Amino acid sequence: MPKIWNSFRKRLVIIYFVSFSTFAQSNSEQNWLIALEGVKETDFRTAIGKNMHTVKFEKFKVSGLNTAIYVIRNPRKYDNFEKFLKESKRKGLIQYFERDHVGYGSALQVTIPNDAGFDQQWYLDNDGSFDYRNSASKPGADISILSGWNITFGDTATVVAILDSGINFSEPDISSRIWTNKGEIPNNGIDDDHNGFIDDYFGWNFVDDNNTPIDDNGHGSAIAGAIGAIPDNTIGISGINWKCKLMICKVLQSNLSGLYSNWAKGIYYAVDNGAKIINMSLNGDEDLFTLSDAVKYANDRGVIIIASMGNDNDSIKSFPAAYSSTVAVGSTDSNDYRSKSFFTSSDFGSNYGDHIDLVAPGNFILSLSNNKNELKYWSGTSLSCALVSGVASLIYAIKPQSKPSQIRDILFASSKDLVGDFTEDKKGWDKFYGFGRLDAGSALEMSFNEKFQQTSSYYLFPNPISPERRLNVEGFLPNLSEIQIVIYDLNGKVLLTKTILPQQRNFYAQLELDYFRAGLYIISVNHSKSRYVSKIAIP
Repeated sequence: MPKIWNSFRKRLVIIYFVSFSTFAQSNSEQNWLIALEGVKETDFRTAIGKNMHTVKFEKFKVSGLNTAIYVIRNPRKYDNFEKFLKESKRKGLIQYFERDHVGYGSALQVTIPNDAGFDQQWYLDNDGSFDYRNSASKPGADISILSGWNITFGDTATVVAILDSGINFSEPDISSRIWTNKGEIPNNGIDDDHNGFIDDYFGWNFVDDNNTPIDDNGHGSAIAGAIGAIPDNTIGISGINWKCKLMICKVLQSNLSGLYSNWAKGIYYAVDNGAKIINMSLNGDEDLFTLSDAVKYANDRGVIIIASMGNDNDSIKSFPAAYSSTVAVGSTDSNDYRSKSFFTSSDFGSNYGDHIDLVAPGNFILSLSNNKNELKYWSGTSLSCALVSGVASLIYAIKPQSKPSQIRDILFASSKDLVGDFTEDKKGWDKFYGFGRLDAGSALEMSFNEKFQQTSSYYLFPNPISPERRLNVEGFLPNLSEIQIVIYDLNGKVLLTKTILPQQRNFYAQLELDYFRAGLYIISVNHSKSRYVSKIAIP
């Protein structure tokens, strides 16, 4: 890769890191989220009209759902409103109701001048020389993107939706990569494609409910840059995917707070308008039906969600990362150790826990900002999340028909294990590193390898496991070589190893797990040069 950054050295470089706790702000506490099914929508609106005719409704604009979801805004003067909702649910008029909630982007800031360029993007190609602020670097502690680029640079047909603070449209290193809605005629005041959004040519601003998703923080532009900044153009940085389109959905305010309702709307919009990957570098501490249903909507329609773990250096679950269908991403440093503290503050570090899937570099990440021709150093699981989204988009370029489960399998099976702190990074899955550190080269090689595609299609059932404590494993094998099945606990301790010599390519095995306690476990099925990994639950 040529060093093309000499003319760019005098640019101002600003360090940026963000991490926030979540809480329900006063405006969100006064809003309600209500789901109505089918014809009951008319019945409920009639009932509420009789009781509180001035209550304001806003319906989610989404196709493909039998459920209508509404935001009911600020019914403060009606003291009995919650009672009315409970009675409506009892009568079967509504499916569920819940208060809207606020969550935050996962990335605190400090500003200093520094140089810029590809040679500072250690997370793409780490030769061990990166030593900013005496950071300890290790050669090879990167995502191996150079070998990945030998396989693919991406595809313009792949759309990555970024649910964040918006985008800096004036930045020349990203502007041509922004997705445009070909079904819309810009600025004619008409919803040309009948998707419920007028003039959504460049995506949508769900915070202000308009068609200008401009970045007023910088966080969203940083995420977009890490995924898809234009490479090899003599300016800025290099994104992971050289060709994909970036769909911009503004769901975070300038302080990086955002309502769950806007997050959900952004998911529905992204799915309905052609995204294959949704990057959610944000997290909240509440599990709402409104958000979980939107995540399920995406997964059921073949769209994968990549989510950041958060930066509180604890194991408390956050959402949407904790949902089983999302890919939950933690952060590592330039020496492959988990980011126990980010460079701006020892009070913040990468979250961990039972729901983590893998880790990726997230400390000292050089990317774009909301100011034209200005780079910043960022830290946080937000950036780790973006790197995984970038690699996922490259996998789709090779296998565009892949299901979300297949993308997850490839990311997990190809991740680099046992590269970090030996006190935390255990063999197999562990609660600090998940399945390991992101490895783009291995992931794309596996995607290109038809053998991996065949052996990645194992079916585990029932999961959660039945009361009889039996787990069935089925799959199709490319050859009749030996299979090894290993089950670990969440600390990486091996609890069961079974070696099988298959007699036919349609493989079936039954595991007796009657001595296992209730809990969550990791299973690894190893065959030829491939590895299939998954979580199993014993109730």
